[in-house]
Amino acid sequence: GDPRRVGRIEAPQFKAGKSFSFSGKRDKPYRARQSALIMSLDDLMEVGLPCPNYIKIDTPGMSEAILDGGPKLLARPEVREIHMELNEATEGAPRLLDRLARAGFVPSARHTHGGTGDLTFVRRT
Repeated sequence: GDPRRVGRIEAPQFKAGKSFSFSGKRDKPYRARQSALIMSLDDLMEVGLPCPNYIKIDTPGMSEAILDGGPKLLARPEVREIHMELNEATEGAPRLLDRLARAGFVPSARHTHGGTGDLTFVRRT
């Protein structure tokens, strides 16, 4: 995220396999809220986190903002794979695919489930 800030995660329950949300879901009441520090990928590197080899992005509706905050990280050769939940039929999907291609990543695997899918991108060699 950008700018760096404290956000609020809303949780309907703390059970395995259930999702959390920064924006809430109208059809589900939330019983708990948890503060969360929101930082860009590049900010995480600047504060000393080691560079990851693998990145998983499972944040429908926020993936583009996450990638916007990580151009320096995505350029690092240590990042070898990115796994992302992505509905390729959405308006923003071509922008995400283009951004990853410009950073040197190509799709290597797709798994479709429901109206969306999981894509794995690998760094071109």
